[in-house]
This record gives sequence, C-alpha cells and structure tokens, in this order.
Amino acid sequence: MSQDIDIAYMLDTNVLYDWLYAYIPQIKLNDPYYKNNPHKWNNFQKRLIGVKQFMEKNENVIYIPDLVWSEFLGVMLHKDMDVSGDHHKLKLHFRLLLGVVQQMEAVIQNNPNIKVFSPQSESFTSSPYANAAELVTDLDLVDQRLFNQLKNIGPDKQKIKEKFLDGMDAVIVTYLDGLAAKHPEQRIMLYSGDYRMFIGFPRVRTYWRRYGFSQNTGAIFSSFADIRTKNGTRHPASVLTEASVKMLGIL
Repeated sequence: MSQDIDIAYMLDTNVLYDWLYAYIPQIKLNDPYYKNNPHKWNNFQKRLIGVKQFMEKNENVIYIPDLVWSEFLGVMLHKDMDVSGDHHKLKLHFRLLLGVVQQMEAVIQNNPNIKVFSPQSESFTSSPYANAAELVTDLDLVDQRLFNQLKNIGPDKQKIKEKFLDGMDAVIVTYLDGLAAKHPEQRIMLYSGDYRMFIGFPRVRTYWRRYGFSQNTGAIFSSFADIRTKNGTRHPASVLTEASVKMLGIL
C-alpha cells in the first residue's frame, strides 16, 4: 500500500481518558500505581502531554466513535464516585470533571478534522456489535503467537490470566473495520493506549481478512514517543518509515 495515502486516526477510549488527565493530572496523584513512584509518574505525564498535542495540534482527520465518547463520559463521570464524604464534595468533583469535558467538546466542535461518528452516520453495511460477537467467539483468533505475546507481557512469567478483546474492545475493532470500509482513500489507524490491543491487532487484521476485514487499517500505541502528530505537517504519520511500519505489523 502506498505511503502517500492519507493517514487518519480512530480513537480508543483510553486516549480520551489521557486527554482529560492532561488538563488535571493531579487527580491521579493518589493512584497506587503512581504514588511514591516518580519514574512512573513522569512517564505518565509525558504520555499525557503527547496525547494532548495529538488531539489539539493534529492536521489529519481524527474519528471518535459514538461508542467511545459515550463510554468515556460514563466512566469519567459515574465510575468510582467517592461517596466517603458528603454530597457537596461529590458534586464539586463532578463539576471539575464536567468542566474539562466541556473544554474537550469545544476543541472537537471547533476542529473540522475531529469527527464524532456513528454506524448510522457512516452508513455501515453491517452491525459492529454482531461482527464483534462473531470475532470474540472465533476459537482460532488467539493463535500460538498471540498467546505467547500475551503470556510474555510484563515481568511475571508465571502469570495465570490475561486479557485481549474484553469489554467494548471487540466492538471498537469492528467500528474501525466499518469506518475504513467507507473510506478506502484513507489509512485509518486505531490510536490506543491499550498495549494488548496494539500487539493483537495485526492478528485480527490478517486472520479476519477472509471475512473481508478492511486492510487500510493499522494500530498505533499512544505511548510511543516517536509516533506523534507534528504540528505543521500534512502527514504526521510519515514518521512511520517502511521499516518501522513492518516492525509494527501494519503492512
């Protein structure tokens, strides 16, 4: 596939979380994963800066599935509500989060390159939910190679459990398929902070090719510092050289 094809991006939900945290990173200070761990905290802040630049300085098209936006709102505003204090404290925190959400909405509405879409608005020819159900019930999807990759994530080599397309992940993948099918003039990259989604996507893309899965797709892990939108460039994904594209498994 020609590298001159227009690059576009479709967001995973976790990217929206990071975008919000970029405005108020202090709300994660008490997270056990980051607390008293300056190295992890610094890496977290660097990722947030990169995601904020990606969302606000990108000249390429960014697609946000309606599913992703709805999941983001539900998780940020209604999951893990702190009911240990009084109702007034809860409402103050809600207003803080809602204020940032409204800033994000303003960026989206004022940027013609950021588009929230639905299966209806893009006239999908099949239901992404039905396709996702078929995808996750395919016994052969997780082959030996993907099994080994999942097994070797992290330092624990004796791990017992892992995850792949849990929750809405499978539906997000099938949204990408439907969107790419409607835009053959673009190479649409799933931009995600989920490393498991990133390493497993090439398997989905190649294995499900027999079902007609769109090949003008790919996946980028949002924590890769050298894959970032550069303000002022027409094709920010041009940093994906042929060698790195093959390494990432998206050709």
